[in-house]
Amino acid sequence: SWYDEEKHVGYDLEGAKLIRKGRRDALEQLLGRNDAAGREWRTVYDEYNDEEVVLSREEVRMIHRIRQGLFPHVEVDPHEPLVGFHSSVKLKQPLTDLPEPKSRFVPSKWEAKRVVKL
Repeated sequence: SWYDEEKHVGYDLEGAKLIRKGRRDALEQLLGRNDAAGREWRTVYDEYNDEEVVLSREEVRMIHRIRQGLFPHVEVDPHEPLVGFHSSVKLKQPLTDLPEPKSRFVPSKWEAKRVVKL
């Protein structure tokens, strides 16, 4: 992006620089894993907003399901029976009964030329 080489990520409304938050190095991440073992593996870094986000259990489940090639939500059943939109019962009126276009009643250009020849 525009600010990749800069130490700031943009400006606020008053024109002051927004300083980039430093990412934790490997040692801090290792120490964080030992302190909060349940949350650390669910923490991801959001580059766009420059913050660390802790994923909920439901979000982690969704990620696992996506990686397995399944639907993200458990409620979705890909093999549920389809709802039949068409039935074997013949209707008296068709579903599409558009009026005839005017071009069918007006003689074509080629027909007009034939008439002139005659």
